[in-house]
Amino acid sequence: MKSNKHLSKKIIGILSIILGLYLLIVNPIISMILNQITPSFGVQLDQLTYWGAWFMRYGGFTIFIAGIGVYLIHIGFRYIKKTD
Repeated sequence: MKSNKHLSKKIIGILSIILGLYLLIVNPIISMILNQITPSFGVQLDQLTYWGAWFMRYGGFTIFIAGIGVYLIHIGFRYIKKTD
């Protein structure tokens, strides 16, 4: 029979994996959809200019959040491996 401490570490691992997957996959997609750069005053943006401007405004923070997601996934797998 497993102890409560053993199960709580496994639950912490699973929750950190779920949160990490959200930060790694879902959050960047939502950020790309909600933080769109719109051309103003009739100025047309080509794709390279658009993505360059988006990355300068929002990309660094989005990559930082995705990095936190990768870290949480790593920690979650370590918790699950320790409990097995």
